[in-house]
Amino acid sequence: MSKRFPLHGATAFLVIWLGQVVSLIGSGLTRFGLTLWVLQHTGSVTQFSLILFFSALPGGLIIPIAGVLSDRFNRRHLMILSDTVAALGTVVALLLILSGQLAVWHIYVITTIQTAASLFQRPAYMAAVPLLVPQAQLGRASGLLQVATTLPDIVSPVVAGALIGFIGLEGLITIDLVTFLCALLALALAAIPKPARSAAGAAAQASFAQDIVFGWRYIRARPGFLLLLLYVATINLAFAMLEALLPPLILSMGDERTLGSVLSLFGASLLLGSLIMAAWGGPQRRVSGVLGFGFGVGAGIFLLGWQSSPWLMAAAGFIALLGVPIMSGCSQALWLQKVEPDVQGRVSGIRLLIGTSTLPAGYLLAGLLADHIFNPLLTPTGPLASSLGVIFGVGPQRGIGLLLAAIGVLIVLATLAGLSSARLRLLDSSIPDAALASAD
Repeated sequence: MSKRFPLHGATAFLVIWLGQVVSLIGSGLTRFGLTLWVLQHTGSVTQFSLILFFSALPGGLIIPIAGVLSDRFNRRHLMILSDTVAALGTVVALLLILSGQLAVWHIYVITTIQTAASLFQRPAYMAAVPLLVPQAQLGRASGLLQVATTLPDIVSPVVAGALIGFIGLEGLITIDLVTFLCALLALALAAIPKPARSAAGAAAQASFAQDIVFGWRYIRARPGFLLLLLYVATINLAFAMLEALLPPLILSMGDERTLGSVLSLFGASLLLGSLIMAAWGGPQRRVSGVLGFGFGVGAGIFLLGWQSSPWLMAAAGFIALLGVPIMSGCSQALWLQKVEPDVQGRVSGIRLLIGTSTLPAGYLLAGLLADHIFNPLLTPTGPLASSLGVIFGVGPQRGIGLLLAAIGVLIVLATLAGLSSARLRLLDSSIPDAALASAD
């Protein structure tokens, strides 16, 4: 390999980041196509939400193990292995489609396998960031990580909605496979240094089983971190329900192009928020960024539930979702800034476990509440048709609007609870910054 390679430092971070962006856009094409396939074949919010449920299900078992592995083994190699396994799942989906044998349960299994693979990658990726990026730029790096997760939300739906009528689901999946190769190439060109041993890391030397619970002990010893995680878990419960409810609600007002366009506008809001975070770096007091924007997001989602037009929903959602990447970026930067690099993997594993533990419940509850409680309330003859139906509308899927308003209230209440806790409000100053260094 040329003397220019492998790439190091911020350059390596940017190359890896770009490869992940391209791959995530490709994965978004497949996700849109499979979403449309399930909704068109079943017409069930519950069947659709089960895809999201199975995508979140492996987390509790895998994330703590993945965190330990990312501290014990080469982080770049773990990321390459993860991308390869996810690509193999996509190949299986393509073969099932081409043979005409694709069924909903196949999607559940493939989704579970791909999610498991991505969960092994995420702690390794997060733990690598402070080794590649100067501490002063961690806020901006967190913003770029948010861009990587939000750019597909704007690009993938509109591209998939425009292409699926011409190339079909199999065409979208083929493009996805090509983008996996881009991610693997980027990882092949970059180097991720091994972190130097810190005092926390030296104290953590133990068996594999003890390593798994180290992250929990580390967080429990810092109550402000634990409260932040409980807040994040509550917000993720709300966002999981939002993610499951939006596609069927939008499809009740239009076709797949409408769905793609509205989801792309939501993605544009997330992208704009991510770019703001990347350029700004967030407020110096990270917790203020998390809770301050959290309140605005909750209020915006409450207003989103009132809309009965897909384009009014798009406008309300654009405003509501603008603060989400800033919230997430501030939280992520706080962890990268405060946790020692050589234990980042183990702490990230438990952090992701707790923070995302509510996702399966959110996905499952969304379908059940929509199909069996909220939608029946706002049918033309439903018990709330003459009261709340005046505000939220009456008809197919209008109960989802009422449920979205309730989700907004949940976020606002969780934010007020966070603001009332001094341990959470003062987290920035109560825990010192970690010393960042690499062993090579």
